[in-house]
Amino acid sequence: MLQQMSNLKDLRVVRCRGVKGMIPEDEKVEYEALPKLSCLYLIDLPEFVNLFEGFPMCWQSLDEVGIKNTPKLRKLPYDTNSAPNLKGVRGFNKEWWDALEWDNPAAKLQFLKW
Repeated sequence: MLQQMSNLKDLRVVRCRGVKGMIPEDEKVEYEALPKLSCLYLIDLPEFVNLFEGFPMCWQSLDEVGIKNTPKLRKLPYDTNSAPNLKGVRGFNKEWWDALEWDNPAAKLQFLKW
């Protein structure tokens, strides 16, 4: 399914209460998924825990990210190298933002956007 969405530029996932991640655990991905994605919003996803973890991703086009009421998402896969055009992440909740885990702590400060 992701291969068919390779031209997708805007992805908004809203009020999908049972969704736990972007890719089913049993789906194997051997290519860069969503290479043209520029806008990603995840809103009201109480069970969501995984944002493409362990899959090859290209965030070169990613410009805008917003995450709201998605408390189980604890890690974002972005840094200045993987997402050079990302202007910031709208976290909407300071407690959630402060608890995020980052591979590169400098990215947390760079991407902070309220």
